[in-house]
Amino acid sequence: MTAVAFSPPIQPNSTVSMPYVLAQSAVPVVLAPNATWNNSSGSFTLGTSLPSTYSDGVWIYFAGVGINSSGGGPVSSGLYWCVMLNATDGQAYALQAINIATSVPVTLATSAFTPYVPLVNQIAGLLPVTAGSHVQTTGADISLINITIPAGFMGKNGAFRQETSASTPTTAGSKNIKSKFGGTTIFTTSGSAGSNINISGITTNRGLASSQITEELRGLAGPLSVALTTVNTASDASLLYTAQIATATDYVAFNSFSIEILPFA
Repeated sequence: MTAVAFSPPIQPNSTVSMPYVLAQSAVPVVLAPNATWNNSSGSFTLGTSLPSTYSDGVWIYFAGVGINSSGGGPVSSGLYWCVMLNATDGQAYALQAINIATSVPVTLATSAFTPYVPLVNQIAGLLPVTAGSHVQTTGADISLINITIPAGFMGKNGAFRQETSASTPTTAGSKNIKSKFGGTTIFTTSGSAGSNINISGITTNRGLASSQITEELRGLAGPLSVALTTVNTASDASLLYTAQIATATDYVAFNSFSIEILPFA
């Protein structure tokens, strides 16, 4: 039998486009539990062991001094580059590029952030902090990753696909991660009993740049979730990942994520 090449049909007024990865990272990002800052040079001890020893580095969100009765830690709330000695003890560093010592290091609510490993020449020594106890924020969505879907990249019939993985401790308190597209929550996943949790889904424009359907690609139990949104993808739109804990001794650790664009006119 002679093999015949197959050519997919082309819709009228459209062109063939190839999927591509927009953003991808396996540099860990953690919403930290309570901690004790041991001295003024950025040395800390977490009150709960993380799922791994991040000796290669990890971004950790700490609430600033004075937030939720926190008496120790950095001046401002935000993400800080840290290197862990074990599952609880670590060291926070100041970075040249984002002036970590005097302002919020990464303002995820307003600017894009993809987790990365800082270059050696970006590290400006140990992070100046206030010694004392640190109480983590509870009951609020904390922004950890913020990716921009560039204007027009999807096309009016295009889509983006997302895959994420996160870890939570084996405790009873609720621990949630959310995916928010253009400010609207399209996925909420809970790790209330302690587990590895993930988001896997696809968001597709419905013939218009400002109308989408989001569908979960897999689930552990029950019906798969569906969300309808009206984000204008003809302009830049944010895809934000947040974490929330109910108990300050818990944590959420993002392990990895991948966002793929499937453009179609």
